Amino acid sequence: MPAHTSLNWHAETVENALRTLQTDSRSGLTAAEASAHLAEHGPNELPEAAHKPMWKVFAAQFASPLIYILFVAAVIAFAMGHSSDAAVILVVVLVNAVIGAFQEGRAEHSMEALRKMSSLKVRVVRGGAESIIEARDVVPGDVVLLAAGDAVSADARLLEAAALEATEAALTGESLPVLKHTEVLPEDSGLGDRKNMIYSGTHLTAGRGRAVIVATGQQTEVGKIAKLTSTATDPKTPLELRLHQFGQWLVMASIALFALILAFGLLRGIPFGQIFMVAISQMVSMVPEGLPVAMTIALAVGMQRMARRGAIVRRLAAVETLGSTSIICSDKTGTLTKNEMTVTTLILPDARRIEVSGAGYSPEGRLSVNGKELTATDDAALKALLEAVVLCNDAQIVPPDAEDTRWRALGDPTESALLTVALKGCVEPEKLRHHSPRRAEIPFDATTKMMATQNGHGASGRIVFKGAPEMLLDLCDPATLDLAATHQTAVELAAQALRVLAVAEVNDATLDESAGFEPYRGRLRFLGLLGQMDPPRDEVKAAVEECLVAGIRPVMVTGDHKATGLAIATALGIARPGDIAVDGSELEAMPEQELRATLSRISVFARVHPAQKLRIVEALQAQGE
Repeated sequence: MPAHTSLNWHAETVENALRTLQTDSRSGLTAAEASAHLAEHGPNELPEAAHKPMWKVFAAQFASPLIYILFVAAVIAFAMGHSSDAAVILVVVLVNAVIGAFQEGRAEHSMEALRKMSSLKVRVVRGGAESIIEARDVVPGDVVLLAAGDAVSADARLLEAAALEATEAALTGESLPVLKHTEVLPEDSGLGDRKNMIYSGTHLTAGRGRAVIVATGQQTEVGKIAKLTSTATDPKTPLELRLHQFGQWLVMASIALFALILAFGLLRGIPFGQIFMVAISQMVSMVPEGLPVAMTIALAVGMQRMARRGAIVRRLAAVETLGSTSIICSDKTGTLTKNEMTVTTLILPDARRIEVSGAGYSPEGRLSVNGKELTATDDAALKALLEAVVLCNDAQIVPPDAEDTRWRALGDPTESALLTVALKGCVEPEKLRHHSPRRAEIPFDATTKMMATQNGHGASGRIVFKGAPEMLLDLCDPATLDLAATHQTAVELAAQALRVLAVAEVNDATLDESAGFEPYRGRLRFLGLLGQMDPPRDEVKAAVEECLVAGIRPVMVTGDHKATGLAIATALGIARPGDIAVDGSELEAMPEQELRATLSRISVFARVHPAQKLRIVEALQAQGE
């Protein structure tokens, strides 16, 4: 393995990364260099697990103490001249194996169908020219061109990033798109904080950029996850353990009974041959030849029921394991939550708090103050705020159609949620954008944490500003807001695990992108704050309660921030009074003994990477969970 694959690329400068990979940011690799790298590193794909042939699946059905006993019973029965009994036992064993192999074979075929995905294409620069190649042919040192909508096929260090955002929920659990940049980061930055990197298996949702590939195939972060799962131990299920114990008990009991009958017969003077056959008969009669088939049929029925609910169970015995579950470790994004950002609270300049009902991108819901419904047609301040978040916005939401019955977001989920709340307040984004087209803009930037757009038909017009409260509020005219109180309100909303945006405007002005935001300091009219979150699924709270009643403790394992995870866990009933949340850095520093002693009080593991998730599961299993 080349030495540079172990570098902390996020802590390297762009220049050093290019020098280490022996490539150029503009011309990329030559065709000859790319071929040499491909020979050295191999194709950019994960090795497929060896396909288990059907005969091995079939043979595995016989690996059970009960089956061994049945085989012994059949041999003894045949030796005693009871060939019909021996045949019945063998047929029972064979039927049991056929049922088990058939069910597991079907599950394996279903998994294979899920694994089949269309081949990805990648835009690369080779020899100074742009070309499109198969993702499997990408190599370390390749310079790739990035755009919104691209699926990332390999790990890469960013060289350029213009408002580039990536959704990394599949890798880190972070529910919101991550704004990327090219700055050097500390070596100890966690996976979810490496904002100058993009990773295989994630998707770009906005912006454009250029990056150099640093790892492919098994050397990518997702490749390391695959390696972890392939080396993880596959413990026996509770049912398999109990059957093994039952088989051992049955063998010892049958041997003891055989010896007892033999001894008793000899003491009574019964001929050895006669009492031996009686003892053997008793041993055979103890074998429950119907149990394996009855058990296999019961598990197969459970497997079919799970399949009808959309769950694929690969091992028959795993069906019973679900009934022995004592702890469920669940991801947050998309599992406990909808993975659809939703505005829940608006704060107007006069400090009125507006609650927003409904969840997701569907505009079903209403805005209300103290229970009284409010719309943009009723309130000028609300109208100004909702119109502003529509104009200073690059997203779209798409209504249901023949292909999808849900409202869908195109672009940044945070901005899509703003369009949804505008529709709930009776502001129509398409009509407003047509009436007030965009004339100029300052794109969102990670440093300023703000964006601005100029809208209207003339040379000057309405400029709308949107961004982080701690940055935007300081640009506002103090006469339009109580600055200290508004800052405090923003802090309180953030403490409720809401993502908070501030909105302001200035009229009859011209936006100069090159001048930035400083010329508008003290001139902005504050329009309001918006708090939004990824809301819990409707059915989750009831499911958590059912788990608790059944004696199962849910635990949240998320890539999101600790405060956000704990707030949602508390709302769902996952976090109990006195429970704590632990993030990845704290978990890393925690000795194994301390972890096991604290596990019962931890309800949320936040900002954890895959290796830490495996450690959590192993620690729980070590405690008998």
